[in-house]
Amino acid sequence: MSGYPNYITVGRRVYLVRRQKDITLRDFSKMTGLPHTSIHRIEHGSVHSKEATLHKLLDTLDITVLTDVKLESQFDSIYQEIFPTMLYYDYAKAKELAKPLVENEAFYLRSSRFLEFHLIMFMVGVYTQYQWDKIDYYYEACAIMEPFYGVERREWFHMMKAIYLQKKNRDSEALSFINHLLSSMNNTHYKAMLYYLKGVIFLSDYTQYNKVLDNMNHSQKLFEEHSSFRRSNHVKAVKQRAYIYLYRFDDFLTSFAQSITYAQQKGDFELYYYIHLNKAIYHNIIGEYEAALNNVGLCRLRTEIYYLNRIYSLYKLFRDDEAYAEILNFKKAELDLLSPLVKSFIELVEMGLEDDKSDAYMQASMKFVDSAIEEKDYILIKAGVSLLTRVLKMRRRYKEAYQYSAKMLEIIENIN
Repeated sequence: MSGYPNYITVGRRVYLVRRQKDITLRDFSKMTGLPHTSIHRIEHGSVHSKEATLHKLLDTLDITVLTDVKLESQFDSIYQEIFPTMLYYDYAKAKELAKPLVENEAFYLRSSRFLEFHLIMFMVGVYTQYQWDKIDYYYEACAIMEPFYGVERREWFHMMKAIYLQKKNRDSEALSFINHLLSSMNNTHYKAMLYYLKGVIFLSDYTQYNKVLDNMNHSQKLFEEHSSFRRSNHVKAVKQRAYIYLYRFDDFLTSFAQSITYAQQKGDFELYYYIHLNKAIYHNIIGEYEAALNNVGLCRLRTEIYYLNRIYSLYKLFRDDEAYAEILNFKKAELDLLSPLVKSFIELVEMGLEDDKSDAYMQASMKFVDSAIEEKDYILIKAGVSLLTRVLKMRRRYKEAYQYSAKMLEIIENIN
């Protein structure tokens, strides 16, 4: 095993691969002829085993060990740089730093840097969606390796897991996990992030908007106490959406003015784009569709919220050719983490552009509104009802149009 890292690293590599292959300790004991208690101690680095024993474990699992001084040095350099890069939210640079790791993935998965490689790729994937198609693999590998993390790294991993669950639309699981973490989390920054995540999750349920503000206020306070003002301002941006949905328009406009000043002074483009999407949502809610388009036009990030607001505004303005072109752009974008409900709404608009007088369109509109109500997504309920009541009135089905309008009014009353 000349040139191979120490027995602790070997033990952890054996542990990871054994767990990935779903082999129990007792089964592995039978496969190797070694006592399961001895294998456990080797995996956890509590015994310095002979080289022959380690070889036997590696060979049984068909583990190939690779060494390359140049690539290992490259990894160490990236590892030192990528964490502060993520800390300061420079996600574009983080993805560039991670590219050499991806290019040499086959090596790093079999090198002494395998543990840190999984951690980096999980972190970059969660925050930037880079290599998102592999995020489940990175998460599962990191979860297996959790027993080997120290307290600080374990808290970091738990915070990242909460973000991962939220981005995978596993909201109930994320909330349960976050509530468990908040009682034991020592790192104040991570705790502030957990409150932030709770607020973001509640934002998708119109019955929980006041909880959005409660959690965001906790998050904002913790960030500001530790001088994390950039993150604090991003918390305020999410609060703006809650203000809009709660019809607290004065609070929204005041907060927007403060945020735009901060974003311009600090050159925070991520915040700048986000709050202009907020402004577009605000204008769409009050029926100012040209103003909504103007604000969407100030955003350079092509997210699902961007396409949703732009397509909806164009459709409401009867600018059908532009709306259809934007739908094509949306399809070409192939966005990650797309909400199924947003996708359904855009498909509904496309159907309406082709023929909004057909029975099929009316039935699809009814089905969409019912789904949005079930999901408690206020914005899409309001947009769907707007489309549905129009087509019902066109067909002189006034009673049904009134019933859906009444549902909308009931939801608005419940929100307030």
